[in-house]
Amino acid sequence: MTDMDTTVVVRKEEPWSPEAQTLLDEMDAAQALFYGASGRSHWFNEEVSAARGTFVVVRTTDGFALGCGALRRWNYSVAEITYLYSRVHEGGIERVLLSRLELDAAALGYAGVVIEADRANRRAIAFCERNGFRERSFTSGCVRPLPTVLFEKALLP
Repeated sequence: MTDMDTTVVVRKEEPWSPEAQTLLDEMDAAQALFYGASGRSHWFNEEVSAARGTFVVVRTTDGFALGCGALRRWNYSVAEITYLYSRVHEGGIERVLLSRLELDAAALGYAGVVIEADRANRRAIAFCERNGFRERSFTSGCVRPLPTVLFEKALLP
């Protein structure tokens, strides 16, 4: 499943659990350090806990949390993959999370997914391109900071 010698398990969990909040706080701190802002919205827990959202954590078989990711409604037919975070940068943890979130999005009836990334985050942009996402423009009336880039990917039913 990964390049690491560790078997991992990905499962849906509650985003407000103490361990989930620790992962999200780590991610926010890294984003603030590198990009100047964390970005977690006030409505995050409600958005990913809604009927067409999800929050997942990847763990070792011993239960150690390695990362997390979330899915929330972008519009009726498209979900946004957000808060994709891994404590380790090797081993394919982000790819495992992405695969699970894409499967969940398809199961929830979405036809596609989007991911936003900061233009300065070359690692995130390369990850999106490597995993079949294509850059797209924001819709009119959608106000975003200039350094943000949007990627989209169609899902198989």
